[in-house]
Amino acid sequence: MRLIVAGGGTGGHLFPGIAVAEEFLARDPENQVLFVGARQGIEARVLPERGLPHRLLDVSGLKGLGLGARLRGLMRLPVALLRALGIVREFRPDIVLGVGGYASGPVLLGAWLARAYTAVQEQNSRAGLTNRVLGRLVRRVFLGFEGARSQFPAAKTAVTGNPVRSDIRAKAAQPSPLPAQPHVVILGGSQGARALNERLPEVWKKVAPQHPGLKWTHQCGRGNLDGVKAAYGTGAEGITVAEFVSDMAALIQDATLVVGRAGASTVAELAALGRPALFVPFPAATDDHQTLNARDCVAAGGAVLVPQAEAAVERLAAEVDRLLRSRTELERMGLAMRSFGKPDAAARIVDICLADLGRSAGAGGKGMAAGGRAA
Repeated sequence: MRLIVAGGGTGGHLFPGIAVAEEFLARDPENQVLFVGARQGIEARVLPERGLPHRLLDVSGLKGLGLGARLRGLMRLPVALLRALGIVREFRPDIVLGVGGYASGPVLLGAWLARAYTAVQEQNSRAGLTNRVLGRLVRRVFLGFEGARSQFPAAKTAVTGNPVRSDIRAKAAQPSPLPAQPHVVILGGSQGARALNERLPEVWKKVAPQHPGLKWTHQCGRGNLDGVKAAYGTGAEGITVAEFVSDMAALIQDATLVVGRAGASTVAELAALGRPALFVPFPAATDDHQTLNARDCVAAGGAVLVPQAEAAVERLAAEVDRLLRSRTELERMGLAMRSFGKPDAAARIVDICLADLGRSAGAGGKGMAAGGRAA
């Protein structure tokens, strides 16, 4: 069988798609996957690094741009749609899954026109514009958060949770307690988070003297290493600063508290591994969706939310210090996060797609299965 994963742009869109692809490929060695993304998205770098088959479209966004940029984006759409339709007809997929991002729209629309089975995976509590529009055309809508259900036709939706990568799933299958040594992990994402990079070194200076033996790992993002290291100062003990972390699953599992943004993938990974969080959502995220993601975790009892406008060094230091002083609360929060998590999301998405098609992943076939369009 064949699967197209369409979209990307950010890790929050792309990595859930990679997780579904991993699950699909694991079902049968003869299965095939093709990613279709945008030339300027993170997929243009990540997919070649991982050796994943892919095609890239010249397509860009429309929302929040000036008139000239919007016009250029609109002019690219017809060409992108024609190329996407050609890719679909050439690859002949059984399933086309859109994960959001610029390329998702043309590919899913092309797949719908070609009568392929189509679905979208919405990661956030508030759905993006592309997925809200496509949700009316596709056969299935898979949701990361219950809060997004009202934004799509009820008969199509399934709250599966957000897919997490295989290394996260492997560790989630063997739950571990919080490590004995207190360890604060700061996650700023692939590009870093300027507010966290500026404030967390000062937070460490206030908190560390109160907690002997404290470990502190700060993932600061591309191009920020020297500045963040300098902010912590020389001779600081117990601190690791890195642009990227290759084994994110191991790092999260070794944390007693994670401080970071509230992107959908971060939330899903922390929930799968059962680690408590202090979220400082990115306030400029589209429709403020990170705040909504964080609120769902707070409601479940697994996280503390501090809006960036309120996240002064003194406030963050007080929250981190308070949590580190209460192992019982951290353990309770970790259990609450785990109960909120859905590490089997990728498997559930594949299962539902295959059930809709009346097939198993090893059933073979030549693609473009019947029943693609919604009734």
